[in-house]
Amino acid sequence: MRKIIYILLIASTITGGCSATRRTGAGMIQPSVEGDAAMLSEVVRNNISNYGFNISRADVSYSIEGVSGRLTAGIKSKGQDTLLVAVRHTTGVEIARIFLTADTLLINDRINRRVMSGNPEYLEMRYGINRSLIMLVLGDIFIKQVDRNMKENCQKGILSMQTRLEDGRINYEIDCKLRKITGATLSRSSTNDRITIRYRNFIKKGNHMVPGRIEVEDMKNKAVIRVEIRSIEIPWKGNIDFVHGTRYKIIRIK
Repeated sequence: MRKIIYILLIASTITGGCSATRRTGAGMIQPSVEGDAAMLSEVVRNNISNYGFNISRADVSYSIEGVSGRLTAGIKSKGQDTLLVAVRHTTGVEIARIFLTADTLLINDRINRRVMSGNPEYLEMRYGINRSLIMLVLGDIFIKQVDRNMKENCQKGILSMQTRLEDGRINYEIDCKLRKITGATLSRSSTNDRITIRYRNFIKKGNHMVPGRIEVEDMKNKAVIRVEIRSIEIPWKGNIDFVHGTRYKIIRIK
């Protein structure tokens, strides 16, 4: 089940980074930044987590410690704290899903016919995952406050900035024209504890830009995950429902 959650949330490739990604309020990461304040403010406004969205299909291929496979995923978001992530076999059969709010975590394990319920802090403590990291993998940038006195620093169409964490950092590459991040590297004190995310083939939906292809490489865990977003609706105002399933065993997780 651990591997299913690893792929299910995509961002769980950041295992072991729990202490480096503690939330500082509203699910955002507290950084110190350098760069163009006006540019960064607009990039933050372009975060898809600011709007409801429905990724009805994303094709996921992965290689984890030499084991490869393919899955399809769906992700729905409503408001700032409600998220539903589901993974299916390529045949369409659902494997598992996770429902996440500010104070609720529900994991539906279709394989073992059980529902696990608890607090979202469980994901951070055990897997090093929170909503901010999931949205980072989907191309969002999280900055608690932008310094309006920062100087211009956009060179050759790219703005580079760094977010400092408790025991590491995140380096961003921002496309000055798209107003979206095109690359992010998470590094900790260990040389091999590095995760690189690349965003390509951006999809334009009205006033919104979404990366159509995402590549995640986790050096420490010898994992590579590639995501192709095939269908997305944004903004989206539908309902998010979590179906427990009939005669599923309920397990409380702490």
